[in-house]
Formats: sequence, structure tokens, C-alpha cells
Amino acid sequence: MNLHQAKGREADTTILLLGNNEFHSSEAEPYPTGSKLLYVVMTRARKKAHLVVPDLVHGLWEPLVTALRQEHLGLQDR
Repeated sequence: MNLHQAKGREADTTILLLGNNEFHSSEAEPYPTGSKLLYVVMTRARKKAHLVVPDLVHGLWEPLVTALRQEHLGLQDR
């Protein structure tokens, strides 16, 4: 299922795989349409959502990925 097909659907677990060139659009920052799609995909999970990203992250995904990495590192320090 792609980002557009996820709207209106739910699953116990969702997995979002992002590639280096995953975002294909002429949209510029702050990526209003892409941000809405990312929100839709990440909120389709009833229990768990997994996000798999490459080392080089597109600007649309970067704020989310940075926040998740910081949270993960903070959890490891506890």
C-alpha cells in the first residue's frame, strides 16, 4: 500500500520504508501536502508504527527522524 492508499485504513502495525529519493514532488518547504500524507501514514497504526529510513533523509522526513533519534538515544541513556 502506498501513502495515498493508507488514508482511511488502519492496521495493528504499520511499517513505513523510506528510500534516499522517496519524496517525488515539486513541493518545497514546509512540504504541506507531504506532511499531511506522512501524518496519515503514521497514524494508521492501532498499536505500533515502524519507520525505516536511510542515512540521508529527505527534508520532509528530517524533523520526524531527528526527533525519533533523539528520543531513542535518550531512552538508551536511562
